[in-house]
Amino acid sequence: LEKKLNVTVLGGAGYIGSVLCRKLLEKHHEVTVVDKGFFGFEGLKEIEKDIKIVKKDGFDLIVEDLKNCDCFINLSGLSNDPMADFDPDLNFKLNTDLTEFTAKLCKLVGIKYLFASTASIYDFGTSDEKLDVIVDENVAVNPVKYYSLSKYNAEQKLLELTSEHFKPIIFRKATVCGYSPRMRYDLVVNTMVKDALKNNKLRLNAGGENWRPLIDVGDMCEIYSRCVDLDKTGIYNAVGYNIRVSELALRIYSVLLKEFGHNLDIECDYTFPKTEVRNYRVDGSKLWKEIDFKPQTGIQDSVKGILKNTDKINDFDNPIYYNITWVQRYLQHWLKY
Repeated sequence: LEKKLNVTVLGGAGYIGSVLCRKLLEKHHEVTVVDKGFFGFEGLKEIEKDIKIVKKDGFDLIVEDLKNCDCFINLSGLSNDPMADFDPDLNFKLNTDLTEFTAKLCKLVGIKYLFASTASIYDFGTSDEKLDVIVDENVAVNPVKYYSLSKYNAEQKLLELTSEHFKPIIFRKATVCGYSPRMRYDLVVNTMVKDALKNNKLRLNAGGENWRPLIDVGDMCEIYSRCVDLDKTGIYNAVGYNIRVSELALRIYSVLLKEFGHNLDIECDYTFPKTEVRNYRVDGSKLWKEIDFKPQTGIQDSVKGILKNTDKINDFDNPIYYNITWVQRYLQHWLKY
């Protein structure tokens, strides 16, 4: 039998958090969401009576907020390159400083800490095929983009805090995909599905030759749920599979045409500089072995999950689905920093 725990999710109203809270409830854990609500709480509407929602900033957390907590999952921060490039200082504050602040708080109280880092740390922006290899957690990294660097810096802070009584787990997550009640259309698979439905067209930069590591949001949440009481520490790649973007387009095309009768065009821009597209492959076997779980959801099922819910999320121009658009529009009304 699984042990019932009290789990706090920072950023629990977000794209991953909305699915994770449901997964934790399925496993009979008590769930507390700490979220300022910048993107709203719509993703938690169906389960709000089953969880506790604390509407506060992560920097405002105090020991008293965590007195009954067994595990703290940090999903917060600015979530991609466009967001980080828009406000680099805020990026480092929310991705690095907030991680250090909450980790120190959890270490003080004696709480398990799970951190959402990113596999884009491995993106060397290379078109050199000799460097185009599958990488594991032991490879040397040197992130230069604001987003991946802020996550890498946060990892270093956590490793420095690690002790016999504080054992954080760092997940270098592949790009997440699939349907969430707090939907996003600015992630590669979700974006391509949206483009196919809205424009009847998919455009592949540099011909789509680049590799991307992906994981379905449901599988990512299963991983989190299996680690809430895992007595391990360190860095783990959280990956479902690696796939070329060109094959990704063909899989999406196949699902749309065969199962939904929806035809579309695929265009390739071979003049697009290869160094400008993300290109990396990641080995997730260390984590799979540790928790005896290999992600189950392939690209077709992720696509089907989105398509089955498009009646709820088909206003494709709504800025709420695009983090950078939402931030550019509303950030000045929200920040206190």
